[in-house]
Amino acid sequence: MNDVKAKAAIDPRRVYLFGHSAGAVFGLQMGVIESKYFAAAAVHAGAIPPENYSLIGYAERKIPEWIAISTRDHDQRSRVQFLSKYALDRDPEYTEYAK
Repeated sequence: MNDVKAKAAIDPRRVYLFGHSAGAVFGLQMGVIESKYFAAAAVHAGAIPPENYSLIGYAERKIPEWIAISTRDHDQRSRVQFLSKYALDRDPEYTEYAK
């Protein structure tokens, strides 16, 4: 991010993360690990895996998040519910889509 900022005018309040599936996992993790660089994260069909929950403690700040997931993806849903209730100590925007 610093390399990009050195080459282009970037408003750090308007840099967002978007991801689907594995990109969603990566986007959420980057939103935690590098929270100082991003305004918010929006992801679909992904969640931080349990083995990486410890990353949440490294967040410099909490950014807004929106997570969309299928009602058929029970494993992902349980992880999102855990994260929102316990690990993140707040409620991200969360949308479930049927079928």
